[in-house]
Amino acid sequence: MIEQTRFKAVIFDLDGTLLDTLSDLTNACNQAITEVGCRALTEAKMKDFIGYGARELVIGAVRESFPEWTAAQIEPIFLNYRRIYKANWDIKTTLYPGIADLLAELKAHDIKLAVLSNKPHDSTDTMVKHYFPEGYFDSCYGQLDPWPTKPDPALALEIARELGVTPTQMALVGDSGSDMLTALRAGMTAIGVTWGFRDEADLRTAGEILLANDTANLRELLFAREI
Repeated sequence: MIEQTRFKAVIFDLDGTLLDTLSDLTNACNQAITEVGCRALTEAKMKDFIGYGARELVIGAVRESFPEWTAAQIEPIFLNYRRIYKANWDIKTTLYPGIADLLAELKAHDIKLAVLSNKPHDSTDTMVKHYFPEGYFDSCYGQLDPWPTKPDPALALEIARELGVTPTQMALVGDSGSDMLTALRAGMTAIGVTWGFRDEADLRTAGEILLANDTANLRELLFAREI
């Protein structure tokens, strides 16, 4: 007998939630920025700029060395970063422990799954198909014009429409305050994971959220009949 669950659908962020992409992102960004004279950044520092889209990642990294540079000046560096990352996105990237089993269990319970990332859409789609060939996800969106990026809830609500599920029947799982704001603005349950790129304080800036410290804890929250 299939266990009844509170949620009919779950949206997952990608970087820092499903996949540990930090090393590959850091290496690609450092290669791009050091070619124009910027200093390389540590993975810990690079975390500060991840989560708001690839362009904002590069802008933030460049301005650590040259705060006066404009977005227009940085644009060619961003384009070079995209070229480098597209060739090196799968060197060190891995699934977080327990993620594959959790996704398989959710699908076995007929829960619809989606990915919503601020990473460019083509990269998001490529990575989801590569790391999750089982086809767990019913919908997948990265940054895609003309849609606004998170924390705007527009794409989260579009996913709800596509899946035929009301926002109140959905959870959005992510590792940043931006993800949590997206969930709350869309009327979804916000679940923050602490294994990603942001700390608990950043997650809690959004407001009333739930926290998961590992995938076992996340499973408990997703399968709870009431929270």
